[in-house]
Amino acid sequence: RDAMREITKSQEIKNLWDKKAENFPRFGEFKDEDSPIFEYFSKDGEIWKDKVVLDLGCGNGRYGLFFATLAKKVYMFDISSKMLENVANDAKKIGFNNVEILCDDWSNFETKNLDVDIVFASLTPALNTFENFKKAYNLAKEAMFYIGWGRIRESKILNEVFKSHDDNQVILPNGAEFVCECLSKMNANIPETKYIKKEITHEKQLQKAILDISWQLEAHGIKPNVEIIEKIVKKYTKDGITKY
Repeated sequence: RDAMREITKSQEIKNLWDKKAENFPRFGEFKDEDSPIFEYFSKDGEIWKDKVVLDLGCGNGRYGLFFATLAKKVYMFDISSKMLENVANDAKKIGFNNVEILCDDWSNFETKNLDVDIVFASLTPALNTFENFKKAYNLAKEAMFYIGWGRIRESKILNEVFKSHDDNQVILPNGAEFVCECLSKMNANIPETKYIKKEITHEKQLQKAILDISWQLEAHGIKPNVEIIEKIVKKYTKDGITKY
């Protein structure tokens, strides 16, 4: 029964991220936003050269395909086959031959056949448990780079929508502080943590905004009420464009 529950949960997570694939950031779309990240993790220009990299929870390949321009090989790992389909198409379009696609649930994935120098993970729920984090950390022979939520996450529209659904709240996902706890638990070195404050403004057609915000509820395990969401979202909409 426990195994069956895990399979069901894994499928639900896959379906959730498959839904997100269409609107998730892709390689090259946010150059100005991504440049500081690349620079921070590439202070030593040689760090990626001739290395084998695992981009864990790679999404649409926003970061991993950048590493592919420098590294010997990049494993692109994600639970979403839709995301990885986009990665494969973009890699083919660019002409990369050093990218390998891996589709699985990290909790169940067997790592014994992987030989990895660097593990990179950005905002991925794959590392939401101590066991999963430890698995990734122990796989990296040289370094592990991590981007996660910092200390606050605020959104006026999301707060309003969540409150309208049985008085729920937007939860800050596991992030930097959780990773530091994991490292402490393993008696591992806790490196310097750099916090970045960033504000993102979305401008979307009404129906796409409704879908995006509905997805946020689903990601928190809450069943979306589309009528309630539409009523709230329309307050942020002008000439068919929702800005939030």
